[in-house]
Amino acid sequence: MSGQINLTLGETAFRRLKSDKSLRVMLYCALDSKSTSEQVICFPNMPDSKVDMLRVNGAEIKANLKGLKKKPGTTKPADITDYLHQVPNTTNTIFLVYAQSSQNFQMIVYLVRKFTAAELTEKLKTGNVISKERVLQESKNLIFHMTF
Repeated sequence: MSGQINLTLGETAFRRLKSDKSLRVMLYCALDSKSTSEQVICFPNMPDSKVDMLRVNGAEIKANLKGLKKKPGTTKPADITDYLHQVPNTTNTIFLVYAQSSQNFQMIVYLVRKFTAAELTEKLKTGNVISKERVLQESKNLIFHMTF
């Protein structure tokens, strides 16, 4: 099976991304749950073949979308930043090939800030941590969300 979504970065998101190299566009995936509880990152099962599993604008994304075997939540989101068109308001195509599943998944694309381990350590030492409320508020500024 396969799924395709189209993503268009607006002028503001595009300008922020170009001016701040610590910003990245990340593709997250999780089981579609009616629960409001926390969800772990998990991509649908991929077919055992040599087919490219994730492509953005025709380019294969080399990312481990499986994580550790039988350990839900051990995979990371896929960084698709470098594969996006470098022109604002242009459609980017995200294509995912996966094995047939009776479960539904959600794909979400976020614009996120990437911190180094040293930066995170310093933030923890100085007490400059982001509150849960702020994280939840900022998560509402997602770029794209799709259930498939």
